[in-house]
Amino acid sequence: EQVVQGRETGRFDEKIALAAPPLLFQTREDVAECPSDAMQLFIQKQRDLIKASHCWLPEMCANLESSTGVFSCTSSHNSAKPGNSTHFGLAMSTLDGEEGYADFLQTIAESVTLVRNGEKLEAREFIDGQTTQVKILCLFHLPNTADTVQLELGASSKGTVVGPYHRFAFYSFLQKDAQQSVITIFTLLFVIGFV
Repeated sequence: EQVVQGRETGRFDEKIALAAPPLLFQTREDVAECPSDAMQLFIQKQRDLIKASHCWLPEMCANLESSTGVFSCTSSHNSAKPGNSTHFGLAMSTLDGEEGYADFLQTIAESVTLVRNGEKLEAREFIDGQTTQVKILCLFHLPNTADTVQLELGASSKGTVVGPYHRFAFYSFLQKDAQQSVITIFTLLFVIGFV
């Protein structure tokens, strides 16, 4: 028989309202053809394998014909300029000094397929191998105290290493103990949301 011990925790009885729809923002690297001849041979073999096992109809694998359709190397020094680049039908924008692509979290999280500019897009491909950083931005308001809290949850990647992070910004005169209570509640909500 499993015994669960209770633990006393502080209560946070404030009402919390989402002040704006959460945003999903990502920064990206440009793709480039992989320079190595050995890599090109590997990519061709992978393309042939994918065609044989997954491409029953020609339109199913149209992107395999491009040089970067199977695998691509990234090139951060070839980054696109704002206004000249799109991803998922979104124009590049700037957030906190970073150039990237923003969309409402709900659009990507609750949709299987999106249609933008007449192009059918799979929502699960919004974040891909070119994504270098992704963050979710939420703005909450506590009506009883007129406090506002910005929560940022994110992850950045360097090669094969992914580093998650979170940040809180308080736009109020919350006392330190009240700030800690809010951080605890938001952290619990975040963990519960992904379990």
